Amino acid sequence: MTSHISVGLIVLSVLVLGAATPGRTATVEGGPLRVSVAGDGSVDGVSAAGTNVLNADAQAASGFAVRDFAGGEEYVPLRGAATQADAGLNFVVGADTVKAQVTAELKPWQDTLEVSGVLRSQAPPPRSLTVRFALPVDLAGWSWHRDLSRTLTVNDLADFSNAVPCKWGAGLMDLWPLAAVSDDRSTLCVATRVDEPRLFRIQYLGEQGLLAISFDFGLSEHSRKFATEAPFHFFIYALDRPTGVRGALERYYDLFPELFVERTRQVGGWFAWGDIARQPAPLCDFGLMFHEQPESEDGLAHDTELGLVPMPYIEPSMYQLHFGDQEDKPTREQILERLRTYADPATTGRIWSNKPCTTPEQEELKRRLCEAVLKSGVRDAQGELVINSVGQYHWVAGSRWAAQLGCVLDPDIPGGRGEYLLEHARKNVLDKPRMKGAYLDSYQAHMGSASFAPEQIAAADIPPIFAGDPPQPCVTVAFGGFEYVEALRKLIGEERVILPNLYNFRYPIPFHQFDVLGKEHWVAPAGWLMQSFRALGEHKVVTQLPAYEDATTDFLRQMLLYDVFPGGYARHTGDPPIGMRADYRTLIPWLRVLHRLGWEPVTEVTATQKDIRIERYGKAPGPVALVLYSPYVGRKAHVTLDAARIGVPPDAWCVDPLDEEPLSWQRDGELLTVEAAVRAGNVRLVVVGNTQQQARVQLMMAEDRVDDAAFCLREWQMRQGQEHPAKANFDKRPAPVEPGWIEETKATMTGDEPSLARGRELMDLGLAHLQAAETMAPAKPQPVPEPPRGGVVLALPFEENFDKPLDTARWEFKADDPGIRLKDGKLELEIARGRGAGIMLKPLLDFSARPRQLDWDFQYNHSGGWYYLMLTFCLQPPAEGSGDIFRIRIDPGISMRIENGETAPSGYRISLTPYTKYKTNVPHHMTLQIGPEQYALWIDGELHGRGEHRLGFTHGQFTAGVYSGHGGFGDVCWMDNLKMKEIGELTETPQ
Repeated sequence: MTSHISVGLIVLSVLVLGAATPGRTATVEGGPLRVSVAGDGSVDGVSAAGTNVLNADAQAASGFAVRDFAGGEEYVPLRGAATQADAGLNFVVGADTVKAQVTAELKPWQDTLEVSGVLRSQAPPPRSLTVRFALPVDLAGWSWHRDLSRTLTVNDLADFSNAVPCKWGAGLMDLWPLAAVSDDRSTLCVATRVDEPRLFRIQYLGEQGLLAISFDFGLSEHSRKFATEAPFHFFIYALDRPTGVRGALERYYDLFPELFVERTRQVGGWFAWGDIARQPAPLCDFGLMFHEQPESEDGLAHDTELGLVPMPYIEPSMYQLHFGDQEDKPTREQILERLRTYADPATTGRIWSNKPCTTPEQEELKRRLCEAVLKSGVRDAQGELVINSVGQYHWVAGSRWAAQLGCVLDPDIPGGRGEYLLEHARKNVLDKPRMKGAYLDSYQAHMGSASFAPEQIAAADIPPIFAGDPPQPCVTVAFGGFEYVEALRKLIGEERVILPNLYNFRYPIPFHQFDVLGKEHWVAPAGWLMQSFRALGEHKVVTQLPAYEDATTDFLRQMLLYDVFPGGYARHTGDPPIGMRADYRTLIPWLRVLHRLGWEPVTEVTATQKDIRIERYGKAPGPVALVLYSPYVGRKAHVTLDAARIGVPPDAWCVDPLDEEPLSWQRDGELLTVEAAVRAGNVRLVVVGNTQQQARVQLMMAEDRVDDAAFCLREWQMRQGQEHPAKANFDKRPAPVEPGWIEETKATMTGDEPSLARGRELMDLGLAHLQAAETMAPAKPQPVPEPPRGGVVLALPFEENFDKPLDTARWEFKADDPGIRLKDGKLELEIARGRGAGIMLKPLLDFSARPRQLDWDFQYNHSGGWYYLMLTFCLQPPAEGSGDIFRIRIDPGISMRIENGETAPSGYRISLTPYTKYKTNVPHHMTLQIGPEQYALWIDGELHGRGEHRLGFTHGQFTAGVYSGHGGFGDVCWMDNLKMKEIGELTETPQ
């Protein structure tokens, strides 16, 4: 692991300085951040970009603190000595109550404050400890940044964090390596290095007034390195602009460029299996580049001829033990018996799926794999092997039964799966020169599993954590995966590609070692997952596989927002993307242009409309491309560019190269305002630059079209088995391409085959782009028409009395669910199966400009039993991955409150209104008024609450539902007389 931590130097500096008497407050500066530390180790001063943000009331809990989970104590501040050394500070602090000490160094580094430290136990292991460092700051009213597009308003009533729940440590874990909070002048950031994986979380603890980072460690007597101590490392920095997490990311890329190395110049989509030649020509239309598991020597040869990137299939984090030979679900005893039998060298005639192994090599492979599972398989706290799942999987022959066993991939476990996989990579990557990398399937599979095996803890180079009740030290599949990927990179070298199938993002990922970030099956192109891949990959290739069906044009266009390449398959003729050829042909060239321009995290662009999302590609010397996305409804987007900061010259103008639709713009000093019509759920591509910069885009497109024409020629040779005469011309291709060469070369591309016909078309397009660059003249602003609002917007006034069958064009629900029914002119909701029953109004309620009023009758019924039942009425955005919601939550009692997107991240400690009691099992009338910023809610004419809703969306779908983790017990809730209308403004009483 790459690390800036030097434990020996820290200890040495402490020994040298330890005799010094703790002095007065010392101040350390890291760029715009100043932190003052008192002699006992507490923090007594914090300023960001010249603004004092100290919360003096929080000083007592500031600095370092430790929590002993086995003892059940809360955080105990560590106190001792903080002494100045050179430009930084050395800490030696501890507390007898938790029998722990921290030695650490805080020093300036590249306009940040770098903290390197070691947590030491002063009691024998095992221990389950959390070390925390906290700044005492008052950030009320600041914005906590959930991600690139969502912010929450900080207050002193709740905790703010982006951590996700996990079953390790304190139960919360950050996935992004940094967090940021900003006001209207500055940004404050806390970060770790992505190549130093730890179980950590960054939080603003509102009630305590602390901006904190915490690390969970399990110190184990079985560990060779971490029996009594564990290192930690982080950075704190401020920015003198309110750029939030985008600015924090930009600074992070500058600080750690080695974590964002682009190891491949090849750009395109990921495709799976088979042989690319099975897809019909011309193949260049699809932009496919990274090939998972060619299934024949011919397929591998074809990849090589076309200049693609073939990779062998590796499924690292689990082993699937097949039971296709038996009809019944295998029991635990049967699974363990088969595993041990297969691992025994004396056993022969082993079963492989539903038939015997056919060769000694297959038997030996099976034996080695099962032996590796016994060495590195996940073990519970009692030492028993964990069987992660048992199911019937379509890829298993016979009855399809199989057991999945998660493995700790640490290559230092002798005979373990990590060691085996490195042997596999030697044979299938290093010993096969045509293989250009490694494909890691199902990379996140079972990575949430914790293993307590002593020999696995002993092998770990990443500090163990703790889990269980009572907590015990353990290692995880996720961190073992880090160690394996680091070893794989060292083995195969920097020149080869590693592409993981990141099916989800629930556990830490070694983004720094991955070159292409892939997602199997369609997911929202503008959602949180793709946003995370772009943010944590910076300029690396991001790609998705189709979900075995064709996506709509609008869906594919959304991939422009984060520059995501759609992929495909090559096992069967007719596999996707064959049905999407026209859309791929249009979009792939522009995805390549965006990749070459480069994504910029700080857009320097703002939109008047709250729900318009913008990403920028390119910087000085230009051009700049903007991707505008309207998730909900069609609208005229009005965006303002800070031309001076971006480097847009005074003579810049705008063009829409994708749709060629009208744009309007106006320059006012250092600002450029652009108006563009964006359809609902769609994007617009706007290129900004002067004539020279706009011409550069045309030249990029010309080179790209000629590249694809060359690909067509290679495809012809692959299919015909001989070189085409035109290759001699392509071998003399000038740089940059010239019109005369294009015309001459096109004339030699003779033949009627589809690849040659497309190649000639591409040469014509390349020539047209060259001519456009030569004759480029500034465009003029044009009037921008209003786009269609979209048929999904609800027409008002609206009324639903539930006195006739539900209109399936209007309502979405499970028609066969017995818990969703109309009775006595009411909509009844009961959990008759599963854990919930609900209904959703498909059209969007638009509250972006004027408030809307919603009225309905309801009754919450609960018999008062031991089980929990929740009734909700919600407004939620249709775009996947937003994580935002306006929820009217009704719990037993009945207790009612309003929740929003801040509620879940706060651990459900924050809500827009407190719980209020109302009578249960009787009818009530509810009135909700909601506008762009404010809401008001009445129950039976009495005000329940009003104020800011702080939603990140302005168009929502209305839902009603009942839910319980215990299932249904016969309770039936109902609603009736739903009405919605427009009102001019929020009122004092319902209208």
